[in-house]
Amino acid sequence: MVSVIDFLVELGNSIVGMARIIGLEVALGDPLSFVTILLGALIMAFSVGLLGYLALGALGRELGIVTPTPRRNPSETR
Repeated sequence: MVSVIDFLVELGNSIVGMARIIGLEVALGDPLSFVTILLGALIMAFSVGLLGYLALGALGRELGIVTPTPRRNPSETR
């Protein structure tokens, strides 16, 4: 029977191996693969970062942390 520790170690080894294969064999295969992988990584990093920012803001609001919000002048609302 496989223990949780064995599973986590194998998962970590698989992640490192996958990153090595993608980084060395696939991305360096030709320039188009490199650009595609780089663009995909940037899109993923942006979307995960934005979601994290919004989630932390919502959590802060629920905990009662007040953040400054931009306000309009009365002359701009007309």
